[in-house]
Amino acid sequence: MNFFQLTKNSTVSLRRLFSSFKFLRRHAPSFLNRLWGKEDEFAWQRMTMLWLKGRNALVNNRFGQIMSVRLDSLGDLYAAFGRKEEKNIPEILCALPSGGVVLDIGAHIGGFSLIAARAVGPSGRVHAFEPVSSNAILLEQNAGLNQMDWLKAVHAAVGRKAGFIELHISDTDTMWASTRVTWANVLHHGMTSAHTISQSVPVITVDHFLRKEGIQNVALMKIDVEAAELDVLAGAGASLAAGYIRQIIVEVHGPTVKWGDVKAILNHYGYEVRDLDGAEMHATLRPQAQRMRNVSRHVSVALIGCGAVSEILYANALDKLASEGVIETVALADPNPARAVKIGKTFPTARQYRSLNQMLTEVIPDLVIIAAPHQCHADMAVTCFKRGIHVLCEKPMAVTTADCDRMIAAADKAGSLLAVGHFRRFFPSCQVIKDILAAGLLGPVRSFRFLEGETYSWPAQSISFFKRAEAGGGVLIDAGAHTIDLLLWWMGEVAEVEYQDDAMGGVEANCRISLKMTNGAEGMVQLSRDWPLPNYYIIECEKGWIKYECDIVDTVEWGIYGSNYGLNTQVHMIAESTAGVKTQKLGAAVPGFMECFESQLRNVIAAIHGKEPLRVSGQDARNSVALIEKCYLNRKLLDMRWLDKMELQRVKELANV
Repeated sequence: MNFFQLTKNSTVSLRRLFSSFKFLRRHAPSFLNRLWGKEDEFAWQRMTMLWLKGRNALVNNRFGQIMSVRLDSLGDLYAAFGRKEEKNIPEILCALPSGGVVLDIGAHIGGFSLIAARAVGPSGRVHAFEPVSSNAILLEQNAGLNQMDWLKAVHAAVGRKAGFIELHISDTDTMWASTRVTWANVLHHGMTSAHTISQSVPVITVDHFLRKEGIQNVALMKIDVEAAELDVLAGAGASLAAGYIRQIIVEVHGPTVKWGDVKAILNHYGYEVRDLDGAEMHATLRPQAQRMRNVSRHVSVALIGCGAVSEILYANALDKLASEGVIETVALADPNPARAVKIGKTFPTARQYRSLNQMLTEVIPDLVIIAAPHQCHADMAVTCFKRGIHVLCEKPMAVTTADCDRMIAAADKAGSLLAVGHFRRFFPSCQVIKDILAAGLLGPVRSFRFLEGETYSWPAQSISFFKRAEAGGGVLIDAGAHTIDLLLWWMGEVAEVEYQDDAMGGVEANCRISLKMTNGAEGMVQLSRDWPLPNYYIIECEKGWIKYECDIVDTVEWGIYGSNYGLNTQVHMIAESTAGVKTQKLGAAVPGFMECFESQLRNVIAAIHGKEPLRVSGQDARNSVALIEKCYLNRKLLDMRWLDKMELQRVKELANV
């Protein structure tokens, strides 16, 4: 290896060389891109630094410390001479207390580590984590050159779980190395495979490292990990919640990582965050009196199934909760890669997979949301429970009660939560109706009519909804699962049921259910996928009536028999006094549809943290599946009077009547 000797003149010359490289980095890419007609931001560096390959130099950094740098590495020169964008960081490092502990995650060749080690002195410790072998070797050399035996290089990546991970190292400069192929693609304009070298490297977590070393007071943690910031924070969750880390500097690599998501997570753990230069943030732990008590670790989430319900509902809700630091969406899975890519635009740091099983070989989230075809729900849920993962399953919970029982048993055995997506229970309008009926405000229920239907317009991304083997049925088990859930939640158990539909051996587009409840109430449910119905539920009680408009979350119509008037009631929260005591004063208007959907996720997350019970458990959802199953087992042909004699005969043949 060729070395330039350390002299005042050589340092000055290298600074001039560094300035030239920075000029080229600003201006050369656009010229070469126009010349070649393709995007390649680093072609200039591969060309101009070729003659310097294999040459090293010893230089003084801005604090007079000796550093060995590779002359063909712009990253090494940045480490030695600094970047204008990082002008505030050395000031923070120099202010570190003597004897303090520093974690430098993504230490490269030690540019920050050396400054931090100078500040904390021999009585302190700097643990510098670097996954690239050549960088780690140079890091150790630089610690030795400055006789800093309290600066310890750790040859490993830092992430969300211990093990091994694929590291993508740029062929241009080893400062660009990431465990995120999405970031490598951003850097290399989609030409990652042509311009990166991949190698498997060990991964450790901050939580495990601090436990192993017996460290409970970290003066500063610096994170510069090329778009894996959220992985590092996830693996530090317990330490952040415990308040072990006093300050954090994070370089946020957008657009792959969202600045707001990183800030929200740090705010969640009790940190005050300030912007250093638009790319770096500095977080300082608030005093104990200003922090949340018993702060909980943010929940990692995987979304299985990237179809319409994920795109329209879950993506927005998960993104909102991520912006609050409550959750992090870490993985997406769908057999159609294009669907995962589309949803992935909302979650650029989420890893993408073709299946749940493939995902579980690399990622074990806290919570899996199952939004896959109905017949997949049970097997997927059981697979998750075997890994100790909590599950939020889209409705219907399963296509048979036997599958429901299998899911419940697996969840109980694992000690995991099983929630089901009957989110209409979170509508304030539906909760008010539940309260009115439970209180007997209008007397016992006498009869009911639930009418819900429209021409099918849901932008389904597969034909599974129309295959009996995959969906388990048609409109009843699909949209009707919500209807049946509210019916049972409001009025209790069913004593008698008669069911008719037009399935004729396929999946039904229309159905009609006549029911008698154990409380004596009688009524009917009519559902349709191919023609519009009024889309309201009428409940007639002894003293009055209630009307619910489908998917209207903030109003309820009701009236008293014998009165010439009815009420269209706007639902409000009940106000609380400053002492936290409920008053008889109305507060804010209730949240809208999307906020109600988010409430379902908030309930599941709170239940994971042990702060509240599930609002819709697996046992609750089993009840609606049991009634749907009973309907299908006792299916009769729907009366279709518009058919002529020959058509009716053919219909009966198809329906085996």
